[in-house]
Amino acid sequence: MKPGWLHRLTGFGKIPPVVRETLEDEGFVFLDEGVRITVHYRSYRAPGKRAWHKLRRVRGAIALTEQRLIAFAYFRKVLNVRLDDPRLARLGLGLAGPGVLEITVDPSVFHPDRSGEVVYRFQTVHAEEILAVLEEHRRR
Repeated sequence: MKPGWLHRLTGFGKIPPVVRETLEDEGFVFLDEGVRITVHYRSYRAPGKRAWHKLRRVRGAIALTEQRLIAFAYFRKVLNVRLDDPRLARLGLGLAGPGVLEITVDPSVFHPDRSGEVVYRFQTVHAEEILAVLEEHRRR
């Protein structure tokens, strides 16, 4: 997907350089920067935050390496799961449409002080391939 003007101008939606070096060492399988991300919070609670039905649209990046799935919204890390982590099986994975990878997260799995549900939809040309790799790792 072609990055937007904000991505080209400011670098929003790119993987930060320090993290990129680590990911390059792990070996990229797929990388897509400047992608459109829809974040839907459902009955979400975190310290100082509550959102019953909040929808945000942001630019970000999604990467799959030989060792992990990682995603950023602007410059903030929103997902970071190693492929051998048992929590990978707790993610809801699917396609929300052609070229749209949907990942549903129960935040309490990663942060005990949070609850609800967060649904990320990544518009990426690699959606089907990323889903296939993640499903394969979940079966192991």
